[in-house]
Amino acid sequence: MSNSPATTGLHSKTIKGAQWLLVDNILQKVLNIVTFLVLAHKLLPADYGVMAVLFMVTGFFDMVTTPGFEKALLQRPREETIRYLDTAWTFHLIKSFFISFFIFLAAPLIVDFFHIESFVKIIQVGAWLIFIGSLGNSQQLYFFKDFQYHKIFYRDIGSQISYMAVAFFWIVFVEASVWALLMGHMARYATGVILTYVLSSERSHFSFEFKKLRDLFNYSKWVMGQNVVGYVLGILDTIYIGRLLDSARLGLYTKARDLSFSVVAPFFNILNKIGLTVYAEIQDKNAKLQEGFLRSLDIMLGITIPVFFLLLAEGGMIVNVLLGSRWLGIVVPLKILAGATIFSSLVTITKPIFDGIGRPDINFKLNIIQLLASLLFIFVGIKYFGLNGVAWAMAAIWFLLSAVCILTLKSILKLGAVMMWPTIATLGGALFTTLGIAVPMYLLRMRYEHNPLLVIGWLVGLAIVYFFSIKIIGQRFSRGPWQTWLSLWHEVKRSTINVSV
Repeated sequence: MSNSPATTGLHSKTIKGAQWLLVDNILQKVLNIVTFLVLAHKLLPADYGVMAVLFMVTGFFDMVTTPGFEKALLQRPREETIRYLDTAWTFHLIKSFFISFFIFLAAPLIVDFFHIESFVKIIQVGAWLIFIGSLGNSQQLYFFKDFQYHKIFYRDIGSQISYMAVAFFWIVFVEASVWALLMGHMARYATGVILTYVLSSERSHFSFEFKKLRDLFNYSKWVMGQNVVGYVLGILDTIYIGRLLDSARLGLYTKARDLSFSVVAPFFNILNKIGLTVYAEIQDKNAKLQEGFLRSLDIMLGITIPVFFLLLAEGGMIVNVLLGSRWLGIVVPLKILAGATIFSSLVTITKPIFDGIGRPDINFKLNIIQLLASLLFIFVGIKYFGLNGVAWAMAAIWFLLSAVCILTLKSILKLGAVMMWPTIATLGGALFTTLGIAVPMYLLRMRYEHNPLLVIGWLVGLAIVYFFSIKIIGQRFSRGPWQTWLSLWHEVKRSTINVSV
């Protein structure tokens, strides 16, 4: 059966949008890592711990006061979106001002809670990041709704470059302190706001007809609940560490978490940004939903599994070479969290489907389960095993959530085990083959671990073995990781040719 023109058009726009987002997220991640690698030799883990506290607090208060109007508008036709957009923007702007002012006043209490009393001014100044961000053009919603992801690319990369430039300038010409990080983020937020107006010919307008927003609340209440609980879950580990340990270990942990997700983060971000839009368009086509999930599964597992084994084997060497000895405390959490990424990827690819089919209540309930498990697991982990215990707790939580998500999705989409067998067999076979070669080679490589060229050559060789193992095994099936990767490669080439023409 051939695809309809509408479905084909959506698929093409999705591929082109994914290309822009992939480049956007990869380039952002590269710029961010480069910035960190430079600044890490000038700053202390405690400096990053203070910034983690700032973003933990500002993010929390912003999230708990933000209804999910944006996701609700993405669900609606364009003509309905126009009716609500300016009112939602005005509401968000006013709300953000008062939240920033509240955090500014509460800064002394915040620094006392997290034992960073000498950094009260950092919290007071950083509180206004919320308000600065809310000044952005409301029309940027159409960047997502109309698949104009090239504009998102320009906005994000321009912001990231501003962060790098200002942070480096501060380190070189002012002082090597946490203020370099804060000033960099202030520049990043301000640049992002400016670019939303440069990239859109339309402008935001004040509208105080707040009563009309009630129409959005039936959907947005679930999104808001999901966002609040989801954000608390995202910072619960850092809250425990910041309160029960110290800012230095908080800085170590947050960077271990960031690095463990660094390779797959671009793909996670793409799913979060376009997953809802795409699945909302095909929510009544079960076969298309199944195909979307299975393709996402092929990509995510195909990336997270080899990354985990890479960091498990070489995490210590990578940290020592790139960051130096003062950052060696992140090695063990880095390896544990890399394993947790495999399970979190399963959760990541299922949640946009629940939102897209109009069931945000499922994600809300999943987040409640995760919250209850997190409160127990993280507390026990940090109490008895310290920083590494938090990492083990997160791994256990993601394993539990991935099982619940898959079982729930299986029931909704009528997924059978046979459908997922090509993915499991292909990746499992490729992993077994690669490990069979890697284990004896690893014992030999340890004798030459101080030779970077040999280490790089060894890793490239294993990557080649993994790739061709997927190709050979995958060709035995009609679908699976090899077919997904091949299809995406053809789509990328076709879209590139179309763009160049």
